[in-house]
Amino acid sequence: MFLEAEVLTALNIGEAVSTKISTLNELKKHVEKRLLENKLRDFIYANPWIISPEWERFAKEISLTSVIKKAGVDNFPDEIYKGRVDMVLGSGSQLVVLEFMRPGLELDKDHLNRFDDYIITIKSSLDSQTGVTPTGDKYTVVAGYLIADNEKQTAANTMKIKQLSENRKYAWTWDTLIGRALKQWEEFLEILKKRNPNDDRIKNLK
Repeated sequence: MFLEAEVLTALNIGEAVSTKISTLNELKKHVEKRLLENKLRDFIYANPWIISPEWERFAKEISLTSVIKKAGVDNFPDEIYKGRVDMVLGSGSQLVVLEFMRPGLELDKDHLNRFDDYIITIKSSLDSQTGVTPTGDKYTVVAGYLIADNEKQTAANTMKIKQLSENRKYAWTWDTLIGRALKQWEEFLEILKKRNPNDDRIKNLK
């Protein structure tokens, strides 16, 4: 009875993961066709798991609206980032800030530098505050994501993106965003299958 309960739990999780992989594949098709960009961003806002499985425990953070807005005004001139979308998520002491660049804008070194300053500004502001999380704690870990249609393939940009990632600042294209999410969920599903090698129901999950 206990073994069957364990398998059924794994099967339910596996079916949920399989559905998420299918959803991501559909989103990937829309990105490739450059369709529904606003809806894609709205979907990510409502379903943060798309970035990473561990993001399922993150929720929208609205108490920092003024902090985020001021940092955006200070670092993003309207002529460059007009139409961009902010997305802020929190979990415990962790804060995640996502910036979606205006569709069609190519990610270059100037954008990367401004994004770097933007996250530094937010982090500095939070460091000077107390009781900023819903539970009254401080946000001590801040990660930033800049999502663009594409990027300029230069050695300088590649090096800058690498340096940013070492400090929890990630500059990704839509393809990278969805590709990484797909890989993580597919690996998650494979682990479930390996843990239950003798159950055909789990083995046959796609």
